[in-house]
Amino acid sequence: MVVATDHALTAAGGPGLPLGGWTAACDGGFIARDTGLPVVVLGPGSVADQAHRADESVALEELLVAARTYALVAMRLLRDGP
Repeated sequence: MVVATDHALTAAGGPGLPLGGWTAACDGGFIARDTGLPVVVLGPGSVADQAHRADESVALEELLVAARTYALVAMRLLRDGP
C-alpha cells in the first residue's frame, strides 16, 4: 500500500519527497492497532508549519494533488489489491 500510494502521489503531481516515518499521532494509529489494517498517512500542507493553528490552511494546488492522489490510489488498490 505504501508503494501504491507513493506511485499515485507521483502520478498526481506530488513533490517527490522521500518516504519516511511520522512521530505525531492521528486516528490512523488507532485504526491500525484496533483493526490490524495497514494505514498510510498522507495529506496536503505541512504539519509543522500549518496544522493546528487559528489560520490553518493549505494551497489549492496541494489540495488538488492530494485529491488526485486519493482517487488514484483507491482505483489502483481496487483494481490490483493491496
